Amino acid sequence: MDLGHTYAAKWLWNRLITGPRYNLSSRHQISIAEESYFCPSLGCPFFRTLSNMRKCVVRTRAEFEKRLKSEQFEQKEELKGRRKQIKENLILFILIPIILSFLSVISFGTIFFLQGLKSTKGRFEIMPGV
Repeated sequence: MDLGHTYAAKWLWNRLITGPRYNLSSRHQISIAEESYFCPSLGCPFFRTLSNMRKCVVRTRAEFEKRLKSEQFEQKEELKGRRKQIKENLILFILIPIILSFLSVISFGTIFFLQGLKSTKGRFEIMPGV
């Protein structure tokens, strides 16, 4: 991809994220080569619209990373009881229903197949008198 397409993609991304306030003709604006991508805030929709323009904050990736380093995030609460058991044994909770359904399909399929072998008439044969 050549440099022009990269700049165009960066401009389009930043314009979709920030909305009409993103203006490259501003005298305070740095060149698009030096500019970083804008990141939407997590509590807002991905692209800017008229309805979310005022309440959604947009910051650059560098600003976000700086804020991420400066803030200390609280540790998540430990999972207790059933949730902890499900998290530790997730594979079992997924595999058990899959294996049970596979075994039921095999067993019922075998039963129906063997009954079909014992039959004297086919499924679609015309019975006399009907």
